[in-house]
This record gives sequence, structure tokens and C-alpha cells, in this order.
Amino acid sequence: MGPYPSNLRTEGHNMERFLFILLIASSLAMGGVPAQAHQNRDNARSTYLWMRWGNLDEPVNHLNRMVGHVRWQLTRYHPDSSVRRDFAQIRREVDQVNVRFRSGHYDRRQMKTGIDRLHDRLHQLEERLHVRATDYYPWR
Repeated sequence: MGPYPSNLRTEGHNMERFLFILLIASSLAMGGVPAQAHQNRDNARSTYLWMRWGNLDEPVNHLNRMVGHVRWQLTRYHPDSSVRRDFAQIRREVDQVNVRFRSGHYDRRQMKTGIDRLHDRLHQLEERLHVRATDYYPWR
């Protein structure tokens, strides 16, 4: 027997503790290592494009930025009340698009068509405001 008496209640727990620490250490060591050393760049690109196909984040964000830009144009060019009313109506429709988008319950094609229609209406407002060519919102 050694200098310290063995405690029978903790003998089995030492092995469990050792295995647990070994599991954590190996997880941390493998966490930064990619599962596949050489990625196929074409495959990665096609996967990225496929993921982007169903994603409406960018068009919705772009529409919201355009609304903000046209709002700024309204303060700069001082339009008549009919233009302001039309902007308010478009703004309500953009809010509805945002609510539907955040809920996740929408048809992608209908949503994209609605976004394009609202973009066209905002651009028509820009034309009615007679903004300078450098002040038009650049839609991609």
C-alpha cells in the first residue's frame, strides 16, 4: 500500500474524469482542423450559388436602403403632397413585405416580384422629384 489510503468511492470516478478531460482536449484539438484538407473550389462555388438562389435577404435589405434614400430625397427636393402620399403608400407596402419576410411564410417568386414592383415605384418617385442624376439610388 502507498502512503495514502485509497478511497473506494472515488476510485472509479478518477477514470471517468480522465476520459472526460481526454474527450474535451481531443475536441478542442480537432475543432480547428477541417474535415477535408482539399476542398473542391468548383463544388464550393456551386454550393454557394445554390444557397444564394433561395435567399431574399439581399433584395429585401436593398429595398429598405432604397426607401431610406428616397426618404432623404423627399427632405432635399421638397415635393408636393401627392408625391408624399405616394411615398407613404409605398412605405406601408414595404413594411408589409418586411413583416412577411421576417415571418418566413411567403412564396419566393411572389415576394421577388413584389420587391421589383416596389423598386420600380420608388424609382418613378425619384423621377417625379426630378432628382439629379448623381442622386438616383443605384439598383443592382
